Amino acid sequence: MYNDNLVLSYHDAFVRQSDLETLKPKQWINDTIIHFSQEYFIHEKYESQVASIDLYSPSVTQLIKLGSYQLPCLGDLIKIACFPINDNVSATDIGGTHWSLLVYINVGTKVFVHFDPIELHNRHSAVSIVSKLQWPHARIHEGNCERQSNSYDCGILVIKLMEHILENMESYLNDPLTIISKNANSTSYRNYLFQTIGSLA
Repeated sequence: MYNDNLVLSYHDAFVRQSDLETLKPKQWINDTIIHFSQEYFIHEKYESQVASIDLYSPSVTQLIKLGSYQLPCLGDLIKIACFPINDNVSATDIGGTHWSLLVYINVGTKVFVHFDPIELHNRHSAVSIVSKLQWPHARIHEGNCERQSNSYDCGILVIKLMEHILENMESYLNDPLTIISKNANSTSYRNYLFQTIGSLA
């Protein structure tokens, strides 16, 4: 019998052995790995910026997308908010085949930029999320980002995008439409996440 042991409990993220398996080469990473990365960014790498950023977990983003209610506007103190989008359209079934990243930017005017490793694939989901945030006139721009060349690296690219945006927050706020995140290839970045989880376990 396979025991899906808990590997790491880190703030609001709980990583099990099956989650770690998705970091192996050519695997589609799941929402737990993305959520862990967000918790790590908030509590370790970019703790000094926590008052001005908001990272919504994949599960909360999915709830916003498929929920029947609207949410309050993001506060004026928040400069950047990130929403990892899954293309699953079912409110009851686990699934999905693609990740993208919707980013809210507050630079006087409030705009959303959608970064999709497969251009426009999750556009409809991004529009649905923004419609729930009580900004009827908000514009959604499609940003330039690294594109995936396979069927499995979208989640890794989304995590790399979030890290790149937070690492270069001031310059990004001045030019929010163009992001090229190639600080590490996908295999190296998978290893980096695996080692980071191991170091915290």
